[in-house]
Amino acid sequence: MAIILEEIYEVALHRYNMKLVAGGRGLRNLVDWVHTVEEMDYVSFLKGRELIITTGIREKDEETLVRFVKSLHETGASGLVINIGKYITRVPRGVIAYSEEAGFPVFTLPWEVHLVDFNRDLCNLIYKTMQEQDGLETALQKAIFSHKEEQQYMPVLHENHIHKDTEFFMIQCYFPANKDIQADDKFDNTQFFYRFIRQCQQIFAEKKVLSVIFQRDLYITLVAKMPAGTERANVIQQIKTFSESFARQKELYMAVGDEETVVENLWEKYRDLSYL
Repeated sequence: MAIILEEIYEVALHRYNMKLVAGGRGLRNLVDWVHTVEEMDYVSFLKGRELIITTGIREKDEETLVRFVKSLHETGASGLVINIGKYITRVPRGVIAYSEEAGFPVFTLPWEVHLVDFNRDLCNLIYKTMQEQDGLETALQKAIFSHKEEQQYMPVLHENHIHKDTEFFMIQCYFPANKDIQADDKFDNTQFFYRFIRQCQQIFAEKKVLSVIFQRDLYITLVAKMPAGTERANVIQQIKTFSESFARQKELYMAVGDEETVVENLWEKYRDLSYL
């Protein structure tokens, strides 16, 4: 899973004097990369979850800049950093108003900051976070599929403050193959699973919950370090809600684990949910 925008902001605030000016509700948006965009035409090439930087060299009047920000938000970008100084001297009121209403974070960055250093620093931070997440995902999968080989996964789990009796929350989503083989061949399963997993990742990111989400065959499994309580019920409801739109494209079944799921029995709970 990627890093959340809030963690990037904490670093950039102290190192580069980057300031949040609007859209604070979106600070827990996930960020996959930092990217510079100066023209509206290039927004359509974004994949989503990018932190965008602009100097305003091409989109500097208020009306155009508001349309630019709306386009970024609708495309799925995580936030916008405006390099204040030469082309844009202040963030227009229209941009602030839209960003506040939409919960789309907009930041300012002093013109004196070298964007090459800024981009490299933040991209390295994102890459380091992704490496740590990949290590955690590998360890938890080994705890499920190779549970007897503890020496291969427990050291990594300990680094993440996870022990044998650490309580987990597990959900498994099953997407049966389409009965119409020809129709299933035409359906883009890879893209479907990609979008579904990203949506689940964002739900846990908003709650700042340590989680791993992975696909295996026709199953997507969510494992989160989350104690029993109201938050679990909220997560289940959120997944049910957004799954309704996905269900129009592909049949979906969801099984929810019980409150006695710990590292020691992850493999057993995974098996039980699969049977369900």
